[in-house]
Amino acid sequence: MCCAAGNEGNLNIHAQVLMQKGRTRTIGCAMARRGPADPAFVAAYNGWYNKADRIEVSVVSPSDVSTPFQPVITTGSPSKDYQLPEGAVRIITPGPDPGNGDYNFVVMVEPAPTPAGSPPPSGLWRLRLKGARVSKGTVDVWTIDERVSLFSGRTVVDNMKIGSPGSATGAITLASYTTKVEWENIFGDPFTAGLELDDVSDFSSEGPRRDGVEKPDLAAPGAMIAAALSVHSGAQPNFLVDSLHTIKSGTSMATPFVVGLVALLLQRQPDLKPAAAKALLRKHSLIPGHKAGVFDAKWGYGLINAKGL
Repeated sequence: MCCAAGNEGNLNIHAQVLMQKGRTRTIGCAMARRGPADPAFVAAYNGWYNKADRIEVSVVSPSDVSTPFQPVITTGSPSKDYQLPEGAVRIITPGPDPGNGDYNFVVMVEPAPTPAGSPPPSGLWRLRLKGARVSKGTVDVWTIDERVSLFSGRTVVDNMKIGSPGSATGAITLASYTTKVEWENIFGDPFTAGLELDDVSDFSSEGPRRDGVEKPDLAAPGAMIAAALSVHSGAQPNFLVDSLHTIKSGTSMATPFVVGLVALLLQRQPDLKPAAAKALLRKHSLIPGHKAGVFDAKWGYGLINAKGL
């Protein structure tokens, strides 16, 4: 299975704090404003911390009204609802995760619409965490939908941005490499993308995984790629190269290159196992300017030497 690493490399989707027992830490959330006629939306956040710790969770509205600190709840429903002046809040603090034994929490905020004629509320929504029991202390939090909320302030950390399914251990997870930055559009006009040529694409999501597992695995051409044009794509004119093709960028453009390589490997060796395929691709990859076998959180193990396969 080949998976895209994701395109959140330039987005503040990950925050991290180091807790102390009895102390609080605050994470700022830059959330979209909801106007009087805007439809409802939910900004959601997912936090994780070590099984040796216990963290209590509170939400603070832009007007500094907060929910109570909610501890881990192992009896009955771990989900509690709160109504604040600027919106509705749900906090979910279940017991240990059955998969890894660590604890996680989920926070969902549905902002209330701003009344007509009133200025939107100033300030940020915030997650406030308190260390009830601290041994390891590290808490990582991700925003679930970057379209409606990102993190703000000193707690933002520029790593661990590869999400499901690219975070799967058995997946071959692909970062994007920029092979082209200039092209002519369908009208013959030159167009240039603001990316560094022959380098890993800045939008490509970086690893590693929260548990230290190395992700992404490899990098492949992902910008700017001429791809088949769907009638439903709604492509902008500057990205159209003719009536059948458009210029696209993303780790989802890089992934098909490696899918094709894996298909050829399977054609040659039909009984090739997933772990062996990944090991073979890693063995024949390197980051430009480095020796083979060097891992980087943005590049993975680098570009594949297809001829060497």
